[in-house]
Formats: sequence, C-alpha cells, structure tokens
Amino acid sequence: MLKNKHLIPLIIIGSMILFAVGCTPAPQPLEGIVTYDGQPLTKGSITLTPDGTKGNYGKPTMGSINNGKFFIPQKFGVFEGTYNITVTEAVPVSDPDDPDPPTNFQYLFSSYTIRHTFSSGENNPTIIIDIPKTKGKVDY
Repeated sequence: MLKNKHLIPLIIIGSMILFAVGCTPAPQPLEGIVTYDGQPLTKGSITLTPDGTKGNYGKPTMGSINNGKFFIPQKFGVFEGTYNITVTEAVPVSDPDDPDPPTNFQYLFSSYTIRHTFSSGENNPTIIIDIPKTKGKVDY
C-alpha cells in the first residue's frame, strides 16, 4: 500500500500524459516527382500549406525540387489532412561578375497550385505532379 496519498494522483496524471503523447500521430516523410509537360522540372520549390477551409491547420512545410524529384524528411513531413501544394520554378541567378547579365528571365510558369488530401493509412506517401503546358510561359 502506498503511504503517500499525493503520489497516486501524480501517477494517474503522468500515465495520462504518456498515453496522450503516445497517441499523437507522427508526420510522414513525403517524396515525389514534379514534371512540366511530362518533363522533369529542373529546379524549383514545393510548399505544402495545411488547408484551413478543410479543417487542416498547422505549419507549412517546403522542399526543393532537383531534376524533377523532391524529398521532405519526416521531421518536416505531412500529417493526415488536406494541403494546398504550390510548385514554383527556381529563379535563375546570374553571376554577379558577369559583365553582360540577362535583363529578364523566361519561366515555364509562374507557380502552380493543387489541393491534395493525405489519409491516415498512407505510410511514406509519394505524390506525382504534372504541370500542364497550358499554364504557358510567363516573363518577369
């Protein structure tokens, strides 16, 4: 029998906290392929923003796209729910010592956004995004 009456409530509260922490779902890593008109996107970024209009709240996460592929590790991964996924083509950077830098850059597209829902049953989800050529070229 426990001699300290205050110890029992502490044990119960501690057990409840451990149970609650153990039930919190872990984020899932995410990998994928991004193409433009069927060809791998050379460089870009991908941003996943939880869609509050669909009841999904939290911090956005992002990753870089290289040769059409991206990977977001579990630490920064996705949870169950709907996200707005935005792909942006990388900004070309000219050499600061270039005596004749380009005056403007031509992009394949400005940005492209889709909505995607991740389910609780997906482990290590993979997503494929093909940006249609109908987005057209955008000059900045």
